Amino acid sequence: PVYYPSVTIDGRRFADGGLRGPLPLAPAARSGAAVVVAVDTGPGFDASAPDARLPAPPLLRAHDDATGILMAAVTAAELALWRALPARPHLVYVRPRCERGVTFRTDLAEAYLEEGYRATRAALDREPGLAKLRR
Repeated sequence: PVYYPSVTIDGRRFADGGLRGPLPLAPAARSGAAVVVAVDTGPGFDASAPDARLPAPPLLRAHDDATGILMAAVTAAELALWRALPARPHLVYVRPRCERGVTFRTDLAEAYLEEGYRATRAALDREPGLAKLRR
């Protein structure tokens, strides 16, 4: 992506891992865990509109939209694959409320941390067999 260009190391190109694995469920499937809690803060088709007070050049908005669509589609495919394979561990999927287009809004970090905690607690509360995780 524009923000974090790829680099070449020992003749191989590497890019931001979020492009191919915004919600990296494949490693979790191999972990041997009985339960996986996945907190998805990546772009999604359900994300709210970006803050209009933060104007961005049209090319940058188009880049963000295209990258967000790609990442949301990859996440949707990963979730569908997880749910289609019954041998996978139990998945607790958490989707905190996040705005689009706020990648560098570090002033929102505390609010998003609190929202992630709230959303995770709510997801765990909906799981009757996971009482020990609700601390």
